[in-house]
Amino acid sequence: MRFCFALAWESIKSRFGKRLRIQTCGMDCPIADPAREATVRRRARDRRNTVSQRKRNRKAKQWQEAQAKCGLSNEAVRMARELGMAPRSLIKNIPSQSQPWKASVEEWIRDLYQHRQARIARKKARREEEREEENTLWYQGMEMEMDQMERDAIGHFPSEAFLAPSLLWKTI
Repeated sequence: MRFCFALAWESIKSRFGKRLRIQTCGMDCPIADPAREATVRRRARDRRNTVSQRKRNRKAKQWQEAQAKCGLSNEAVRMARELGMAPRSLIKNIPSQSQPWKASVEEWIRDLYQHRQARIARKKARREEEREEENTLWYQGMEMEMDQMERDAIGHFPSEAFLAPSLLWKTI
């Protein structure tokens, strides 16, 4: 029995189009290493995650910088994020000494947030009114249909015209 001591790692393409690392010897007898393949996949996934983590860290750093430069509270930063603002836009809107009419960034954010919340509340109230109106129209329509059914029933059953409309359907 011969043992193969000349092993080397090679990268080949699998039948699914993925790159695999296999162990081969000089006699072209591949020995697949699934553990190595899993390690390669895990490392590639970790590289992708580190890119997104770096991006998140960079954004967090920008928000901290904006908070420090503009003198914002944590609540104002939360409001600015909800409004979809970028930290750079906050820094750009810091009023200079030649702009005494301009409000501070925190006041500006609070004002924008208040206007947005008021608009959302108006929209919600309008939706509720429309829903109530639809419901009342639906009930009115149902009442009209029931009245029509009662009239039709009385027309078809003249002997039972004296019965209450709710009892017309309980005939034996």
